[in-house]
Amino acid sequence: MTIVRKATLEDMDDMLVMAEEFVEANPYTVPYDEDSCRELMANVIENIPEENAILFVGEEEGKVVGMFCGLRAPIFWNKNYYQSAEYWWWVTPKYRNAKVGKALFRAYEDWADHYGVHQKTACTMRNNKDLISWFEKEGYTNYEFYCAKES
Repeated sequence: MTIVRKATLEDMDDMLVMAEEFVEANPYTVPYDEDSCRELMANVIENIPEENAILFVGEEEGKVVGMFCGLRAPIFWNKNYYQSAEYWWWVTPKYRNAKVGKALFRAYEDWADHYGVHQKTACTMRNNKDLISWFEKEGYTNYEFYCAKES
């Protein structure tokens, strides 16, 4: 059974394992730093108001196997409208075909709706055709091409 809930500090060890998996699986050149990762996640959990940032974990078989962090801010050209962004989203590869990934995303959408977000955003690696197709089926429009340049 899939369970999604707000992350707590007790989830930290599991989230750190997933953070390292994320870094190893992606093309980023910024090295993994466990201490700074721990500090950032603890800050989201303990200090940032829930209306501005949320960190969810997803459980399968009683084990934390996924996480999703969402951010919310005013749209810069109209402060009366809010945009949310997926900051990070990871599901342990063994559980990718389970429902936890979609359940985490639904929790993000529900959180954004609860806090009056006008535009929800998410991203994925461009070779993840299955997720891109799923986003489109869910009503998301690809109107930007996200680029990154390492310094």
